[in-house]
Amino acid sequence: MFHSRLKVVAEILARKKYFLFTVTVFAFLLILTIWIPNFSLLKTILLSPRLSILEKLNFLKNSLLSLETSFTPASRVLTVAVLLLISLNLSLVVFYFSRRKDYLNSLGSSLPATIIGLLGVGCASCGSILLPLLGLSGVLILLPLKGIEFSVLSIALLLYSVLRITKNLERENLCPIKKS
Repeated sequence: MFHSRLKVVAEILARKKYFLFTVTVFAFLLILTIWIPNFSLLKTILLSPRLSILEKLNFLKNSLLSLETSFTPASRVLTVAVLLLISLNLSLVVFYFSRRKDYLNSLGSSLPATIIGLLGVGCASCGSILLPLLGLSGVLILLPLKGIEFSVLSIALLLYSVLRITKNLERENLCPIKKS
């Protein structure tokens, strides 16, 4: 069962447009994860008249290294896992939707998992990237694992969603997935 679901994922990602979509979504989410907690600093740097365009671009590039410094090893692994699964999930939903108009059952498990994943993604010093936007930045300190619960729950839900979408694709594909 699990092997056949992995095969479905591999067949879909073997298509250039879905692979590029997955990589692009992952990169976009990773950049947002790094930059959102530092938004005011980014705004100050980017709007500064004292810095050249080259200095600003260099700052943006170097700010991406904060994944190494602001995240604990565990939160880095969990963050990358959640973002990869969100990206894969979105690719599968797009693929599924492109094949079938009645996609709401699969989307129903993907959307909550994605939202929960974004609640748990964040750096060690400032926590979640989404909770501060909701005015709930201090909530993670009350949890026993300081927010890791969201990431673990999200990974479980995203894996369930991937399995559910691939099950639907498998069931509908009595013949092999056609290359597009």
